[in-house]
Amino acid sequence: MAVLNWCKRRNAIEMQVGEITRDMWRGRSANGQIRYRNLVTGATRDDLPQLSRGAIVQPQVGVNNTVVMCEFLASEMAPADLALIVAPPTSREKWKTCSAAHPKLVPAVDPALKTGPNALGGINVVIIGSDDLVPALAGRSAIGTLSWAYLIVDGGDFLADPRQGMNVNAVTRLKAASRWALPAETMRLTKTSVPAICAALKLCPDLYDACSERHLAHLEREIAPTEIPR
Repeated sequence: MAVLNWCKRRNAIEMQVGEITRDMWRGRSANGQIRYRNLVTGATRDDLPQLSRGAIVQPQVGVNNTVVMCEFLASEMAPADLALIVAPPTSREKWKTCSAAHPKLVPAVDPALKTGPNALGGINVVIIGSDDLVPALAGRSAIGTLSWAYLIVDGGDFLADPRQGMNVNAVTRLKAASRWALPAETMRLTKTSVPAICAALKLCPDLYDACSERHLAHLEREIAPTEIPR
């Protein structure tokens, strides 16, 4: 219940472009036009991105984060909202079963999404394998064109792995207002891994670690010495 309530509070935060975003992006003039480059992921764009709602949800002893996040979606999603869950192949059916336990959620695993106004046909929770995301975005799937209210990346440790550049950029390209990463293992609070995931998800550097609030305070001082929205 503590993790669920914390996620709800994080989802209510209104983020704005600020010093934290600027710390992750650098602008450079080229041919009279400024292009911004993400210092962690290498992605480039014409403007500074808005920060997303969401966070890194650390594993907690005795807490099933899949169950928590399904309860979170069921309590937070509006009737027109869509959620995308990027999960390891071994976890996709678990997410479907957990989501289907809530009458408000209509899940489907790797549906053949087509572009157009009726792309989902009543489905509001799409579950796709993490290995299938890049091919889906390269093809004609609607996953890359739809605006998702919620994005959950299960096993999100790969977002901090520099060898996973294509997968990281695929996640960054997704249009989502509220973005969440669920590491498979408890992450060490470092100045490299956490900012990498936050940059990929366009998050304020922040995470839930109920057992280590002292470490969280240290992380905030080290990574974001300016202002962290609350």
